[in-house]
Amino acid sequence: MTKNEYLSALRAELKRRGVADMDDILAEYAQHFDYKLADGYSEEEIAARLGGAAQIAAQFETAAREKTPGGRGAMRVLVGCALGFADILVFALFCVLWGWVAVLACGALSGALLAVALLVPGLSELPWVYLPYMPYWCGALMGLSTAALGVLFACGSVYFAALARQGFRAWARFHSNAMAGAAGRPGLPPVPAWPQFSPGRRRLLRLVTLVSLGAALLFAALGFAACMSAAGDAEFWHTWGWFRDV
Repeated sequence: MTKNEYLSALRAELKRRGVADMDDILAEYAQHFDYKLADGYSEEEIAARLGGAAQIAAQFETAAREKTPGGRGAMRVLVGCALGFADILVFALFCVLWGWVAVLACGALSGALLAVALLVPGLSELPWVYLPYMPYWCGALMGLSTAALGVLFACGSVYFAALARQGFRAWARFHSNAMAGAAGRPGLPPVPAWPQFSPGRRRLLRLVTLVSLGAALLFAALGFAACMSAAGDAEFWHTWGWFRDV
């Protein structure tokens, strides 16, 4: 059964049973198909894993008709307290993750600025640009390396930003399903915690990451070799007085 066939069957079952919030339920299951398709599953495999449309619709119909038992109140409080403590830890984790995204973004910006300073002739001699002395062609090779490194950092910031965003969605869905289970209501499909890129975007991100990593290492090695050749010394930074006391 394809995605459209499954959603059509689910819509018909929900409508027949008079389930409220039908459009929201269908949107969540459509999103679940999109997530699993991005992971490489076929539409038929996803439909088979979800189970029959009539079975899913019956769960929502039963939850709408049944009254919440008296013991559910204590269960909701218990689950809510447990999730509240877990939220503190998860919030701290997301703060660290977004902090790492900011670090990578700053690294990408710094790499781009340093590459411009090294590649543009005469820019390193401006009074507000503080760069150690080296011949232009040595600096150009180093500039290409830092430019590639900046692209690598940019790819990392894109990936980890997507990871943080998707992780938050996954935790929010888990949170919602846990509370729904405590109240005796059916949950919605889980949201994957890993970034959900389309196959084309995933291949592009992987290609740019590998190429930028290889270019950063290659031009750094060439730059070091060029600096040693120009200075006539393996420790060229001493020859050019980079760390001379002022």
